[in-house]
Amino acid sequence: MDGITTLALLLGLLFPRIQSNADCMDDITVNCTIMDALFSVCNGINGKWTEWSDWSACTSSCGNTTQIRKRSCTNPKPSKIGKDCEGPSEEYNHCKLEPCPVDGKWSDWSLWSACTTTCGSTTQTRIRACSNPPPSNNGTDCEGSSEEYKSCMLEPCPVPIGWRTWGEWGSCSTTCGVGIQSRNRSCVEPARYRLSDNCFGDTKEHQICMKRACADGGWTTWSSWSTCSASCGGGIYQRSRGCTNPSPSPYGQNCEGPNNDVATCNSELCPQKAGGWSGWSSWSSCTATCFGGNRQRYRGCINPLPSPFGQPCVGPSVDVDSCSTHNCAARLNSRRFEIFLNSQWGTVCNDQFDANNNGAKVVCRMLGLPTSNAMYIDPEDGPSSMPIWLDEVICTGNEESLLNCDRNSVGVHNCGHTEDVGVLCF
Repeated sequence: MDGITTLALLLGLLFPRIQSNADCMDDITVNCTIMDALFSVCNGINGKWTEWSDWSACTSSCGNTTQIRKRSCTNPKPSKIGKDCEGPSEEYNHCKLEPCPVDGKWSDWSLWSACTTTCGSTTQTRIRACSNPPPSNNGTDCEGSSEEYKSCMLEPCPVPIGWRTWGEWGSCSTTCGVGIQSRNRSCVEPARYRLSDNCFGDTKEHQICMKRACADGGWTTWSSWSTCSASCGGGIYQRSRGCTNPSPSPYGQNCEGPNNDVATCNSELCPQKAGGWSGWSSWSSCTATCFGGNRQRYRGCINPLPSPFGQPCVGPSVDVDSCSTHNCAARLNSRRFEIFLNSQWGTVCNDQFDANNNGAKVVCRMLGLPTSNAMYIDPEDGPSSMPIWLDEVICTGNEESLLNCDRNSVGVHNCGHTEDVGVLCF
């Protein structure tokens, strides 16, 4: 026998259960791993996917829908002992489309409303709404009416005792202007009540009427022009008219347009005239009573006034002069500083004054005393009969007088003599 035949007999003796590749498995008598390594008798074919198909069309043209694509495990198909393909054979995708139009539909009718009266003929109403569903996304609205009516036929109402409704107004008593018109009513009285008086009031009613105005207003002719407001350089004059030709009747139209007319006149240039000074006024009061102040006097360019485009006056309109250059009267009385103003001795308050010694230096300078070590002190109170001349005094220390410092006006203060100023000069 040749070698192949011998090997086949040997295998048949050793492995009698192997019938085909599909029967190859590990057991006590067969080692499939060895057999496959030696003879490739246990090789299986695993399945593989085909390519995905194209996506299908969306299942609708609007709203929420899907599309699908597929593949099959045939590239190749798995053999009996080969593995099947892993994963899904279908995939789905959400189609992003515009929302579908929703047409409106009516809700159910509501119950009929109650009759609007308790007797006679009246109506009932029922309603429905276009809300089942409401229209959306350009859907159509509901067709038909949202309300229905039907008659209520109730017991006849009792016949009232009293006035009927007023009749129509009669014609106006005039064809234009103000007139009178009237209307009538009658009393409703059932037969059993006709012997009694059941209606109170008048059977006739009147009112004012006016079909149209008898006349609208008309203008008179213009009046003559008034005298011009200037003889040269441009002025104005005016004329007037009245709405009395004719006057409007009651409710007639007034005249249209203005009742005054204004125009320019004498627009030629006036002769040019130079201005001249008036005399000086009296001198004003001096700004200080001592240690020097100033006074002023004034004049105006009115003698004569310059004409338009005329030459104005030359020179100042204000004159300033110095005054009250003499020293102020001042003294220390029990170290309390007193100043003579308005023909009377008075004191100075320490408001602001005692913040530093600048004010004390000025006081010592007014007294002709040394200023190097001048200082503020608290002196004895001044007598209640003595005026307080100065308050809120703030000095730099270089002034010749307290009157030259920042301060209230003379005699204006908000303090008492317990706050009088005292100084030491050395």
